[in-house]
Amino acid sequence: DDEIAFSAEVAGLKTPASEFNVLGELWNARVTSHIPLKDVASKLSGERILRALKLTDACMRNAGFARPRIAVAGLNPHAGDGGN
Repeated sequence: DDEIAFSAEVAGLKTPASEFNVLGELWNARVTSHIPLKDVASKLSGERILRALKLTDACMRNAGFARPRIAVAGLNPHAGDGGN
């Protein structure tokens, strides 16, 4: 799929894996990665969103954040761009 899935497979990782972009105390996480924008909505589910939130919380706690504050940006496929 992508380098994250490849690395997880090579390492034998059986738990969820993700990519984080970090700038100081600001972290950026995602539910989907490395797929065309037109495919994002079909890849979203409550289960995948919850998995991403739990992974982000766990990783931030392991990095020393006692109480991570996580904001969620929503995807609205009907907000312009012809629904793409």
